[in-house]
Amino acid sequence: MGLSVMKILNTQHEIQIALKAHIKKFGHRPEHHLYLYLYDIDPGYDFVYFDFGKDGGIFANNKGKRWYIIDEPLTPPDKRLPLFLKTAKCIFKDAGVKKISLEEWTNDSRQALARVLSSMPYRMVKPSYTLYCPVINLQDFDENLAGGKLKGLRYVKNRFLKNHEVEIKNAAEISPDFMLELLSVWEKNRTAKDKVWGPDYAKFIKNKFPGCDIARAIFIDGTLCGLVAGWRIANSENYYIYMDIHDYSDEYLGEFITLDHFTEAKKSGYKLLDFGGSDKPLLNFKQKFHPAYIYKTHNFSIMRK
Repeated sequence: MGLSVMKILNTQHEIQIALKAHIKKFGHRPEHHLYLYLYDIDPGYDFVYFDFGKDGGIFANNKGKRWYIIDEPLTPPDKRLPLFLKTAKCIFKDAGVKKISLEEWTNDSRQALARVLSSMPYRMVKPSYTLYCPVINLQDFDENLAGGKLKGLRYVKNRFLKNHEVEIKNAAEISPDFMLELLSVWEKNRTAKDKVWGPDYAKFIKNKFPGCDIARAIFIDGTLCGLVAGWRIANSENYYIYMDIHDYSDEYLGEFITLDHFTEAKKSGYKLLDFGGSDKPLLNFKQKFHPAYIYKTHNFSIMRK
């Protein structure tokens, strides 16, 4: 069977309709989320959606001659590369376009693309950015943190529950002003060097966490100290931690709010938890929670040969 006819959508209304349908049918990555697509855009860039109808689509941002394809294509597995190449050919018709930047492609997808490009008039540029993504098996996660391996995390949990008044509220019902203030404190104090989209977080907060299946505000002794949010990964029984922020008021607060997030995700029936992309220093923190495995994603580019 041939490839579907491609339509290029430029209005947010059209794109939102197509995205919603294609995520529901073909979503497979944590970032395949309607509102993340709509909120994750730098100033001055435009939305563009390469719509292949029943075969899915490819989401992009552009600013003049700069093009970014955001995440892996929302298509059936066997059509991801053919539809991507059709999209790339369309973009490169503009002689002024020197490269197309690709974001958040898994190692397997990148390698598959590299094999195809060897016989194409394009070449791949080595990754500009690589992230490490731990995955937690929630079915094996013990909320009681029993055993020697979890002794450190058990100490963290007891430290807060025994010495402080802890209250959890639905974040969608909290005043955005308090949460935006927390976001500002978190951005100023974090030490990890991975790319963080504070403006995206702010949009989720202001709009009451649309599309989030978990959104919890953690109060310690009456003060909002932590905020967590995430969602079910499309077409799976797995969960993605999107937001996990705190005010650094305690050296163990990060571990505590993450443990709360894990516990809530397990109670909700999810099987695996994608902990999100990390640079090496942040990965060291995430490894405290004993991931079942770690996979990589890459940001890279393709250019004409």
